Amino acid sequence: MSVVQTLTISPKDHSSYTCYKRFLQPRRWLTLYEEGVFALQTRELNEHSLSPIQKLLPEDLLLEVFLRSDNPADIGRAACCCRQWRRVCRSEAIWKHHSLVAWKLSGRKFNRTCVEEKYGGSWLAMWMLRPRLRLDGVYVSRNTYVKPGMAGWSYTAPVHLVVYYRYYLFRPEGSFVYKTSPHPLRQVYKELLRTRRTRRDDHYYLGTWELNEDKLSTVFCYDNKYSTESRTEGSVRSTVPGANNRIDVARLATTYEHGDRDIEADGGGSTVHREHMRRMHVSPYVFVPAHEFDTHAINNPVEVMDYYDPG
Repeated sequence: MSVVQTLTISPKDHSSYTCYKRFLQPRRWLTLYEEGVFALQTRELNEHSLSPIQKLLPEDLLLEVFLRSDNPADIGRAACCCRQWRRVCRSEAIWKHHSLVAWKLSGRKFNRTCVEEKYGGSWLAMWMLRPRLRLDGVYVSRNTYVKPGMAGWSYTAPVHLVVYYRYYLFRPEGSFVYKTSPHPLRQVYKELLRTRRTRRDDHYYLGTWELNEDKLSTVFCYDNKYSTESRTEGSVRSTVPGANNRIDVARLATTYEHGDRDIEADGGGSTVHREHMRRMHVSPYVFVPAHEFDTHAINNPVEVMDYYDPG
């Protein structure tokens, strides 16, 4: 059975369904059936074939348990347990709950209109197709550059390959925590996940984000005398349908206020707003889920991995 059939989407001629089917990968092993591989005979589940947990928890109670899960990835893992759990995990009530949390800033009325007009009333289809920000982990950008060293006693000056990281931890209410650090994720994630945080925390900055379709804009202020404001514009994309695990940076700008004193003026001063456009290369942000903070490949030092391909 293909993934498109399991979603039970109404057969409407809509671009979203066509796009969804195009990104799906076919299950090539299905072509082996009737050529030495035979499908098992389906049979109705009876009381003797049920496991103890299936006997104790009927589907209505399982649904209530899954509705209380804060991490959508846990629902996907539970769906791999058995056929009964997979059927319960496809419930529209589960994905309606997670969709309203993921697109909380859009409002319930807009989300209901969107799911009816664009996704045929299926909350699961909207969850798979509509761009969103992941809240169950951290977006990490691993950047490297070459820094010239001092010549010392030799005639050739050595160079150093420097690596640094940019971190985004997004929150559902429209805020985020940003940090730039030379340390990998395994050393900074505990500080990133702290709930109580002020703007005076060293090298941690609070800001706000907005997501319009797949276009993402973020803004935060540095705590300095110039009131420096940093704005970033990018787009959210997926390497597989529904992943939303990449952020491509398109524009990075810094605006600050600087008080320039005019000598010819009678003791006056003027405040000049200056904007500095930085078009330097920023590696795409890669989403790292919480259970991979210590084991993800992006933690490798520069001696092991000089460049990381985000894909």
